[in-house]
Amino acid sequence: FLYVPQFESQSAIEGGSVELKCKVLYGFENNQEISWKWIKSSEGSNDVEIKNTENEYEIRIDNESFESTLHIKNITQEHKGNFKCIVKNSFGQHARKIIVRVKSNT
Repeated sequence: FLYVPQFESQSAIEGGSVELKCKVLYGFENNQEISWKWIKSSEGSNDVEIKNTENEYEIRIDNESFESTLHIKNITQEHKGNFKCIVKNSFGQHARKIIVRVKSNT
């Protein structure tokens, strides 16, 4: 199967929001179960799996059968880095990187 991120990088101003989206182009036609995962890596730190936060207004992941969207609101410098969208089914898995840049609002 094949999928692509909507954009390879995105920029946001501190306090703003960003929406990262990955979509399967084909490979889901035979009702294959597809699972999605988001990973964040930053310089000098380990990879961390992204999960919905208790405060759904900060980080929220919406998974559909052919698309996954990671929403980050009230973005800060801590959110900048490389995000990996990973999609998997019984035939294998693919991962793509999306770079998030955060600009100071001052």
